[in-house]
Formats: sequence, C-alpha cells, structure tokens
Amino acid sequence: MLNALLNVITPEIAQLCLYYGGCSLIIVIGLIVIGCLKRKTKKELRAVTVKNSCLKAKAYAEEILHSGEHKGAHMLLGSTKLASLSNKISDAAWYAFQIVQAKKDLFFEGIANDLDGLATELANESSDGYIPANVYEGYINKAIVVLDAVVKKLDDLTEK
Repeated sequence: MLNALLNVITPEIAQLCLYYGGCSLIIVIGLIVIGCLKRKTKKELRAVTVKNSCLKAKAYAEEILHSGEHKGAHMLLGSTKLASLSNKISDAAWYAFQIVQAKKDLFFEGIANDLDGLATELANESSDGYIPANVYEGYINKAIVVLDAVVKKLDDLTEK
C-alpha cells in the first residue's frame, strides 16, 4: 500500500504540495499576527492608558517648566515645546475619544473634550512663534492643572 502511494507521488505533485503548504503557512502566520495586533489595540481602550498618557504629558510639562530655559522675555523654542506638549496631550485625547467611540461613555467624552480643548489651545499659541515668558509659563501651568484634574477624575473612576 505504501509502495503504491509512493508510485503515485511524482516530483510535480510533491512540488505542488510544498507550494500550497508554504502558502497555507504564510496565511496562518498572517492570521496570528492580525489577532495579536487586534488584541493590542483592544488593550489601548482602557482608562489606564488615558491616565498613563496624561501622566507622561504632565511629566513633560513639569520638566520644561523646571528647566529654567523660559526666563527670557521672549522664547523661540518655547513654541516648539508647547507644540510638543500639545502633541502629547492630543495622544491622551485620542485614547479617550477611542473609548467614547467604542463604549459610548459620556464620562470619557468630557475628559476627551477637556484634553482636546487644551491641546488645541496650546497648538494655537505655539503657532505664533515668539512667546512671552509669562504667557509661556501660564500655558504650562494651565496644562499641569488640567492634567492633574483629568488624572484625579480617572483615579476616582478606577477606585469605584
């Protein structure tokens, strides 16, 4: 029986089986990768992700506030730092908007709108170029206050 089976398998049939086996293997690996990426994306839709992103933005704001580089009358690099802070806050807002879209959660809609409003305000101010030092400090302090409030809201949510 085995001998008859070996007589039927020709090199062309073996090559064809190898080809289709390789294609099947590539498809299976692709499905596993897609499954892992989908699982990673679902992990991002949590309050902890928004909180961590807010904490990163707050740490950056405190770092640039305490660096002491903003003591001059006008700042050219201040606009780039405000734009960078705006991007970090926009990331947190994006995560919150994803939670709003997926879960239809009104609590996160308020958080997302607060973060988006702050990011837009910082982006608009950073587009001016030169920023007076007192205005620069005011925006950084405002960002820290808003981020603290958002982190407190998220802490209260996770404690419940």
